[in-house]
Amino acid sequence: HVLRFGLSPGTFDLDCKDGVGPERMRLLLAGASPPASAEGLASAWAPTTNALPSAPTPGDTVVHAVGVAAAPVPMLALSEGDPCFYWSATRGWITAQALRYRPEDGTWDLDVKNQVGEHNIFCISEGQLVEYHSSSSGGWQ
Repeated sequence: HVLRFGLSPGTFDLDCKDGVGPERMRLLLAGASPPASAEGLASAWAPTTNALPSAPTPGDTVVHAVGVAAAPVPMLALSEGDPCFYWSATRGWITAQALRYRPEDGTWDLDVKNQVGEHNIFCISEGQLVEYHSSSSGGWQ
């Protein structure tokens, strides 16, 4: 399990080891294999939000008083520099880093690909069930 963000930027403290980079982690659901595609992410791994009732709901379009629609509110709890997983059609889930949100089209630029839709991104958060690749044991734990 992911316990918290690690002391070094882009790392996580797991229940079995501190300071683990996302390249040594893979997503795991209790009693299940990771989804084979981004479509499998929707029900089992959908991100949650803690928006206040008065705040815009992620994905909503904010309308100004003059009637001009603003950019959509990002659905993901993701910030510039955050590590995440990206669903690649050719390679499956791979580690990535968020570079910026593109409000003009509601996509993210990642270090591995630009203009990625939020349905192809998974944010790593506290409590997330993951496996860790141990160098000393030579396998996934």
